[in-house]
Amino acid sequence: MEDYEDHVQTLFDLDSDRIFSNGMEEHALVILSEFFKRAEASVLIFCKNLLSNVYDHKKVTSALVSALRRGVDVKVIVQEGAEAVKFIELAKKYNLDPEISGVIQIFECTDQKISKVRQNIAIMDKKAFRYEEDKDEPKALASANQPKIANSLSQDFMGFWSILERLQCKCIVNV
Repeated sequence: MEDYEDHVQTLFDLDSDRIFSNGMEEHALVILSEFFKRAEASVLIFCKNLLSNVYDHKKVTSALVSALRRGVDVKVIVQEGAEAVKFIELAKKYNLDPEISGVIQIFECTDQKISKVRQNIAIMDKKAFRYEEDKDEPKALASANQPKIANSLSQDFMGFWSILERLQCKCIVNV
């Protein structure tokens, strides 16, 4: 696992446009912690259930806190029940802290318009991405520097985000 983590960090350090495999839970944990560590403006996440094995891991939660302290905004859409209790508790805590300039919003939306979407996606700064074609099969691709793909995925995410209120989705964490 350390080799994979070193490899991913090197790709980010080099600002590489290489697309690489990111299909295991452990791999998702690595890429998401890198997103939070390196984000300058935003991290967008559209996922099935905010897996606790990934999002509650210390690497991810400490990187999330660091991102929020740097002013990074985080938006999350969860299609089913959110599992990551620690991640959600941290989000609520830091949204209330006046010293923190970043904001995190988490919505759970089981409406068919959202729940029928098969993909899991994560985007950092409209530049880096993680894309899983089928939320029930952990086979994902990722890149540290593919702005065209990341921007397209970001537009998809914001399209979903724009209809959350109309669908009366459950707000888990908001400002």
